[in-house]
Amino acid sequence: MKVETYIEKYNPCEESQEYLLQFTTMREAWNACKRGDWMLSMAGLLKIDKRKIVGAAGRCAATVKHLMTDERSLAALDACEKFMSGEIGETELGTAAARAIAAARAVTAACAAYAAAATAATYAAAVSCAATYAAAAACAHTAAAACAHTAAAARDVDYAADAYTKNSEHTAEICRDMLTEAVFAALEAAEGLKI
Repeated sequence: MKVETYIEKYNPCEESQEYLLQFTTMREAWNACKRGDWMLSMAGLLKIDKRKIVGAAGRCAATVKHLMTDERSLAALDACEKFMSGEIGETELGTAAARAIAAARAVTAACAAYAAAATAATYAAAVSCAATYAAAAACAHTAAAACAHTAAAARDVDYAADAYTKNSEHTAEICRDMLTEAVFAALEAAEGLKI
């Protein structure tokens, strides 16, 4: 699918559009992308299997699992995996999501500026892709957990930027590994031809 066709049909965020317009085809843009949040958003706009998206979003959030201190956040990550494998349904996933979001709110509000940089793609992915509501819980708490970790480095802008870049690239690779086949199939179906 041509980039212009995708933009016209799905209207991704303005920042994503600027990125996409560097390429001719969506395949090129996907393969070069270094932002997992944009890739999850694309998967959501294309309405690929929700279980795949939730699984990928959960694994993106798990890149900072070592920073999560609240059991509700860890439970949300576990719920993403279980939802992806079909062990639980949307109700159970939604419950885990709500609990993790509640755990994240206070800390996120206190240091949103640092959390955004520290969590890289994961938090943005959750809010940009409606299909990942349940995975949003894990992603939302990622912001809160990462905030505490980055507060000490807040004075070091280069450190924060480097952490953001590395995590963005890592989450992009997770999305490429888990979603490429489904995304390309959806693009082909939407266009009615091979991309």
